[in-house]
Amino acid sequence: MSNANMAQQSAELLSSSLILNKWFSYQQGVFTPLNTTPNRNQGLFGIAFGGDFNTQHINSIIEFFAAHQQNVTAICQYQPDLGLSPALCFYIENAERAINPLELQTFANTLACQLVQVTTPPDLQKPGLLVMDMDSTAITIECIDEIARLANVYDEVASVTAQAMAGKLDFSESLYQRVAKLEGIEKSLIDELKSTLPLMPGIKALCQILKHHDWYLAIASGGFVPFAERVQELINLDEV
Repeated sequence: MSNANMAQQSAELLSSSLILNKWFSYQQGVFTPLNTTPNRNQGLFGIAFGGDFNTQHINSIIEFFAAHQQNVTAICQYQPDLGLSPALCFYIENAERAINPLELQTFANTLACQLVQVTTPPDLQKPGLLVMDMDSTAITIECIDEIARLANVYDEVASVTAQAMAGKLDFSESLYQRVAKLEGIEKSLIDELKSTLPLMPGIKALCQILKHHDWYLAIASGGFVPFAERVQELINLDEV
């Protein structure tokens, strides 16, 4: 059997074992449906997202946690929006502390996903604060790249970005050089992009739910103000 067929079979097994948006207890490789949500005050939650998961991924993540003396006792596969791939939430009971975020990300890179741990999950019944970035977070694009593309200077801007990523330029200098490449761009191009900003799948529904529960929503971004203000209108933010 090819690796592709094995991966497909593993993904199908995962789908049949874990019903979306339902918690299952986990013991010795066996999933058992739970009627309640794990106690948020007695453990921590590991969340894997941004990848195409199968049973092999689950086993790898559970083994990774176990190597750090963290035993997974419950799992939930959830998909808050059809435009997003399903994510996995692992409940670890009575864990003393979360794993270093850098170590989490190093491991997650081997699975081509993102992995975080949350010790105190937010409670919708209590008003809270959500502060997020704009580019590649609230929207699916990097505005400076798209402006450069419209102005036919994308390659020049990308070259500066590459230098910054390689450590040859600090952030401030790279930002200055990239913005300088956009000097003289016509306002009509800015307006064109502003009118077609693509929201991240699920972000509008998320903000609607949070606002309904009296949360304060804001963007903290170094992006361009006209785009931030447009995003504020689209998803009803309190502040940018």
